Amino acid sequence: MSIFDKLKKGYSNWTVKSVEKMSDEDLDEVNSIKVFTGEYGKSCLLMLKSGVTRWLNFDRGSADRDVVTKEDLAKADIITLGSEGQKDIYRVKF
Repeated sequence: MSIFDKLKKGYSNWTVKSVEKMSDEDLDEVNSIKVFTGEYGKSCLLMLKSGVTRWLNFDRGSADRDVVTKEDLAKADIITLGSEGQKDIYRVKF
């Protein structure tokens, strides 16, 4: 077996599985939103009314923004990316 068979596949294997909008129910659950810039770009930290927090990374093609509102999320596309043998990942595109 080649060493390359053991290595994790590269990101070029990710494909778009779906593009959808957030439901009104999901948007209603969002209490507040903060935007952070990290090593791999910007992300939204979604603080839910239930006390749970969730991260949603910006898509590479997203508009550069430092503030995101619920109205922005309502208009944005939520992109699901898949790759064989990997868990799905999600991106928001504004």
